[in-house]
Amino acid sequence: MSMKIGALLAVGIVALLTFSVPAPAQRGGAPVNLPDGEGKQMVQTLCVGCHGLNNITQGWGYDKKGWDDLIQSMVKLPDDTRNTVTTYLAANYSSKTRPSTVLVPGPNKVDIKEWIVPSLGSRPHDPLAASDGSIWWTGMFANVVGRLDPKNGMMKEYKLKSAMSGPHGITEGKDGNIWFTANTGGYIGKLDPKTGDIQEFHMPDPMARDPHTPRFDKNGKLWFSLENSNMVGRLDPQSGMIKLVRCRNRVQILTGW
Repeated sequence: MSMKIGALLAVGIVALLTFSVPAPAQRGGAPVNLPDGEGKQMVQTLCVGCHGLNNITQGWGYDKKGWDDLIQSMVKLPDDTRNTVTTYLAANYSSKTRPSTVLVPGPNKVDIKEWIVPSLGSRPHDPLAASDGSIWWTGMFANVVGRLDPKNGMMKEYKLKSAMSGPHGITEGKDGNIWFTANTGGYIGKLDPKTGDIQEFHMPDPMARDPHTPRFDKNGKLWFSLENSNMVGRLDPQSGMIKLVRCRNRVQILTGW
């Protein structure tokens, strides 16, 4: 649930909605009943607008500082509101149930550095280490593609032309261009890092929904899966032509390779 982008890992989540929603709602499942206490209503109001409460109840939990760090990486809340929410969450969903840390013997050393993306709540996806050393990601909820220079920490986000594109998977072509799947918009995007220009290649079939994970083959053709469409697609970057193949079996969700 972190909104932090690292060189090897990024996981993102949701923005704050300021209106009230029904308290026990959970997306795609049975209602979740939170323990009573000060802060319960705030959690139900602020959180379920973007994700199910099961993200909280089925997680490992955090101490108060952990919840505070996590929430600040998602949304901007008034200090008093954040304090009430984190106190409630730490009291009811602490890190006590988290598995113990296991130390692995040996000389191995891991250095982890994290950066907060410019658009909080953007749900950054699929970090990509490009050939020039930069790190790219897709900000699914903010309709952006982002770039990080790990050397100086500079970050830039490119706003997509089509609203509600829902960028998801991302990859790099041999020429250095950045390609991404617009999961919600139903197209493949090409971003030129030198100019910031973005081209869109839309699906030729209205039944081809939710393009998901892109991969280049050795011949320079871009293949991609189509979630909830039971299809696989191929794009020729030279001509812009897209070919779609329907899977024989009735696969409901095809997300990756």
